[in-house]
Amino acid sequence: MSNREELVVFMTLPLGVEESIIPGVLASRGIPVHLSERYLARQGRYVEIQVPASRLEDARQALDDAKRVGEQLETGDEG
Repeated sequence: MSNREELVVFMTLPLGVEESIIPGVLASRGIPVHLSERYLARQGRYVEIQVPASRLEDARQALDDAKRVGEQLETGDEG
């Protein structure tokens, strides 16, 4: 990733399990990930997951694919 490439917010999540799972899914697809923690007065601590603007659609697709696989595992459907 070029140092000049713009990062965009892909997701904002409360601190918890997802903030480590989702970057792992993206990284497994070769999508660079930047995490930044935020504190929102009313909501508490959050993490922003940022990706290069040029990879935003790839990130969406990677997450959709991971959700689909998770659903198949839950139902036992392999097709």
